[in-house]
Amino acid sequence: MSEEYAPLTTLDRALRNWWIIVICVVLGGGIGWIIHSFRLPVYEAHARLSTNIDFTRMGLLTDIEQDQVVGMVGDVITSPAVFEAVASAARDEGIHVDATTLKSLFFPGRAFYVWELRVRHENPEIAARLANLWAEQAFSALVDAHVHSVMAASLQRYMDALESCLEQMVVAEPVNVQCSSWRLDELQDELEKASIAVKEEKLASQGIFPGTTFALTEKAETPVKPVLYGRNQLMLTGGLVGFILAVWLIHLGWIDKLIWGK
Repeated sequence: MSEEYAPLTTLDRALRNWWIIVICVVLGGGIGWIIHSFRLPVYEAHARLSTNIDFTRMGLLTDIEQDQVVGMVGDVITSPAVFEAVASAARDEGIHVDATTLKSLFFPGRAFYVWELRVRHENPEIAARLANLWAEQAFSALVDAHVHSVMAASLQRYMDALESCLEQMVVAEPVNVQCSSWRLDELQDELEKASIAVKEEKLASQGIFPGTTFALTEKAETPVKPVLYGRNQLMLTGGLVGFILAVWLIHLGWIDKLIWGK
């Protein structure tokens, strides 16, 4: 018949053999450190892009609205189109990567209005080059999106003016000078063309607002030392496994039999 579990007995044995637990925890942590030391070193390079908001153009924005503006910038930075452009530029330089691989190497981070583009790679030179390519392609995409955003705003104002003219014609109000040169059918055709153009420009703007500007504030430099991501986790896991193993052996009574002969 198996022995019933007695928590107090196990606790008493654990307190009596506390040094065994300490040794197992240290050994487990040491094994975790050894496992990490056999991993290939990983280097991290980073570049920074900043976002500025022209409040004289966009008006007063709430904190949530400002967060949305900066968030849209991040969406462009991490868009599939930018990743594809980075992969293509990297291949032209002899760095063989694809957009899918980049997702596991690229780590965007944000601090207020600044986006930090972090890249981790086993080769420090490649890490720095990929970070700079990412920053350059992201900046180019943001500028292009901003141009479309400005164009969309301009076309929207033009479309609003056309709609005002159409309203005057439909309700038979006196037509102003700007609208007098239009015939009704011509105005309707032009309004339809403007509407399509606005939709296309807004889509191409990727949500970027006209009153935003961007700057590549810091280029990546070749990292000198590898980062140690995962070491603490492995050591903690090893120590936890060692603790559990020690308590389990103490609970089974193997330690007392081995050391104390009980």
